[in-house]
Order: sequence, then structure tokens, then C-alpha cells
Amino acid sequence: PPPPPPPPPSSDPVQGSDGVTTSDEVSGIKATMWAEATDSGGCSMPQTTYAVQHAIAVGDKAALGNLKITNSLCGHVLRVDCGGTPVDAVVASSCDIGAGTCGVDLIRKSWDVVTDSATPGITHCTVSMTDVNPMAASGEQCFIRPTSVGGNSAYYTSAGVFNT
Repeated sequence: PPPPPPPPPSSDPVQGSDGVTTSDEVSGIKATMWAEATDSGGCSMPQTTYAVQHAIAVGDKAALGNLKITNSLCGHVLRVDCGGTPVDAVVASSCDIGAGTCGVDLIRKSWDVVTDSATPGITHCTVSMTDVNPMAASGEQCFIRPTSVGGNSAYYTSAGVFNT
């Protein structure tokens, strides 16, 4: 007999090993403009070609819930909606860790889109997890953080897998 048809696409949330699901969404999150462009940031994102052209720094404000910054959130893509045109942005850095006061910080080009070019300051946004892959390459991508290699010891090496 022919093989069974594939299952229909699911709209069920996808949960990662970090407990964050694609259904995670928080509203009323404080957002500010972080910088003109992204820096190497707390996430030390790899040098590669990115499909997602916006970047975001995420804080540890309690209102973020499961979307508070952790190492496992780095490289994920969050959708940010502040009343202008929503953007998908790669988590590239952290902001004010330990202060509990930072929601999200945006780079200038992202700020201009999501706020309809409002003067930089403070606004409030809805932030949600997506299942968008950040990198232009197809399939999973594995990178070693160059600054983490501790001589010849694998115990001091940080690796990241993206586009999962």
C-alpha cells in the first residue's frame, strides 16, 4: 500500500528545551532605542549572513516572563510590535542584566520602523517568540564562540546551534 499522507500542518505552539514556546507573547513591555547599530553584544552572535535584518537586546524585567534574557534566548527571533510596522528581530544582546528594569532595546533602524520614526525615548510594545530562522543559510548552523576556546580543553568552549 502507498505510504500514509503526511500530517496536516500544526498551529500548536512549538516548545524548545528552554521552555519558551512560539505562543509566548507579552504586552506593555518597555522599549527604548539602544544604539544606531548592533555591537558584538552579550550574545556574541557569529559573523554570517542573516535573513533577519533587525536586532534586539533583551533585559530581565519580570514582565517579560519566559522571554527574559538567558543564554538560550540568544539567536532566537522575536516579533516586536510598538504600534508602527512590526519587525522580526534577532536577540543579539542583553540590556541591564540584574537591574530588572530593561524590557527591550532596539537599534535605530528597528526603532524607526516599529514606532513610525518617533523620536527616541521610551515606548511600550508587544513582544512575541517566532519560529523564524535568523540566518540566511538553510538548515541547522553550528558555530564556536572564538573567545571561549580555552586552549585545548573542550570544557571551556562555547558552541551554538542556530536555525533549529
